[in-house]
Amino acid sequence: MSASVWLLLGRNAGDNAQVRALGAMAGGDTREFALSHNLLKEAPAAWLGGSLASLRGRPEFGPPWPSLVIGAGRRNAPAARWIAARSGARLVWLGRPRAPLDWFALVLATPQYGVPAEPNVLPLTLPLSAETPRAEPRRMLALLGGPSWSTRITPDYLRSFAAAAAALAEETGAPLSLATSPRSPAGAAAAMRRLLPGAEVHEWRKVGENPYRRWLSEAREILVSGDSVSLLSDAAATGAPVSLLPAPEPGWMSVVRATGPGRRWLSGAGARGLAAPPPDLAGFHAALLARGWAQRRGALLRIEGAAARMAAERAEATARLAALLG
Repeated sequence: MSASVWLLLGRNAGDNAQVRALGAMAGGDTREFALSHNLLKEAPAAWLGGSLASLRGRPEFGPPWPSLVIGAGRRNAPAARWIAARSGARLVWLGRPRAPLDWFALVLATPQYGVPAEPNVLPLTLPLSAETPRAEPRRMLALLGGPSWSTRITPDYLRSFAAAAAALAEETGAPLSLATSPRSPAGAAAAMRRLLPGAEVHEWRKVGENPYRRWLSEAREILVSGDSVSLLSDAAATGAPVSLLPAPEPGWMSVVRATGPGRRWLSGAGARGLAAPPPDLAGFHAALLARGWAQRRGALLRIEGAAARMAAERAEATARLAALLG
């Protein structure tokens, strides 16, 4: 009988893609639960413990119970703990759970989250990404994310991003396609159409065809905005050369980063609850450079040959999952 794996999904498309990718790596029979939350979602996971109190509605949790539960972020961690208490399932988490690390058999974390080194923490350089079959390279692709707690997407940044996309398209000699994402600011697609009048622009929406995966498969070169690690992972996994334009961070983060305690907080306090720092995108970019995954090219970070390195990290994660299910 194959292992049963439950996938706890949330509101973030990038997190959900990683949870599904990890579920596919685990193998076995998978079942998905899309969870939504009430106001208690803001309470620290350690305070909620193994509880369904923060969920809106009552998920159909019950026998047959899973062998493994996979999730991401902090909001679904109490529900995972509740399932584990009734089933004995092992918990595998992506990113930073902002909960006690000993809740989890395995945590897979990338550098921006500041998760401290522990035996049950597997550091990754880039997040797991669904594999994209390659087609004939025929386009220069630009992927635009959006603002977050730790990055800002300003009009000046949009102009810089458009200029970088146009320059790379001219350099590669390929037609330019640009896709926005769920977090892209309102009006970003219209701004890109004005700034890049010859480009094919797709504005993300919940309905209708989304050419994202097809465009990834056809990309000769990819430009990614510096706010989104999941977009960067999808781009790098194609094997195409990738350029990243870092996005500005809020002023208060720059002030924190200028102090020794602030830098230690950003780089090592990711497992804390309310006291956890925001994702440290500047620290993530520094890690790409320090590990030899990226090189500076003017204002851009240039990433080539990352697909093989991502495959090696993926193989290590698969081996750790197999050990848990063994």
